[in-house]
Amino acid sequence: MSCQRIIAIVALVGVVVFLSPPGTAQDKGSKANTGSKANTGNKADAGEKADAGGRANAGEEADDSDPIDKPQTSSHAVATPRRWHRPIALQTKLDKDTRLASGFLVYASGEMFVVTAKHAADETKRDTRLLFRRASDGDARWVSLGKMVQPNRDPWRTFGPSDLAIARLQRDEPQQQTVIKEMMPIAWSMDDLARSPPVPGTAIETVGFPMGLGIGPNFAAIVVPGYLTSTEQSTDSDWGPQPTLYGTPDVASGASGAPVLLRDTPMPLDGVPAADSGSKKPRKRPIIGMHFAVQADQTGGKLSKWVPARLIHEAITTMTK
Repeated sequence: MSCQRIIAIVALVGVVVFLSPPGTAQDKGSKANTGSKANTGNKADAGEKADAGGRANAGEEADDSDPIDKPQTSSHAVATPRRWHRPIALQTKLDKDTRLASGFLVYASGEMFVVTAKHAADETKRDTRLLFRRASDGDARWVSLGKMVQPNRDPWRTFGPSDLAIARLQRDEPQQQTVIKEMMPIAWSMDDLARSPPVPGTAIETVGFPMGLGIGPNFAAIVVPGYLTSTEQSTDSDWGPQPTLYGTPDVASGASGAPVLLRDTPMPLDGVPAADSGSKKPRKRPIIGMHFAVQADQTGGKLSKWVPARLIHEAITTMTK
């Protein structure tokens, strides 16, 4: 065989190899892109361990199942929780729909308390899920309310005519202690509750989950800026006259129980609630109230209604005595 013929055959083989499909190697790459193992979350849904602190997932439903049934993990860890990472959500399955409310945690005298609106607490059950963001890794987490409170009794304590409810979380069992530890960085202290409201016109932020927004693997509350518009007023309610603060703007449903914060107050960034020091040193207090309703008239005018933070402080003080 001539040298020229051998060269021609080698060149032809090279072209065939170059034009051949990538085959098995590329097929494996496609499989890796599916991410099925990371997204299934079957382990988090299994048994008692999941019920004591599963990962929460996106609030946008692609099918008829509860979105929490498909836990996911956030890749956005936060070393120090910001104010939009600190509120919690309460999700309750009813017969025909799912209800969502906002809330927040207060750590006082060695105990953890959940604060929300009374009308929201009235809809909760033992399988209601408390959703929160774990500061250590940024994961959205959930825990069943029934796993964190005393059995066979209503966990919520209410206070006169105010649309306010507070539940004390238990820490007797190891799983409860684990959850409390995960909640600690996002809890506020008693020092963070204003004893009196600022003057009308003060800039504020309502930080919660209106319309269920913010529920998902990148769990983060919606921050709605506005203004305090009144001094403390006494308004009629289903339970009688109740102390109320008014503000703007009106906020959509799902925000009931959300903390109302002073907009320009620096928030603690060390992730650890401050101890109740009893210091006489003046300090700005970031929480001035809790959102519970919207008041409207026939003209279409609307104002948000807030429980003053002083009532929350007084209520928790009573519960810790």
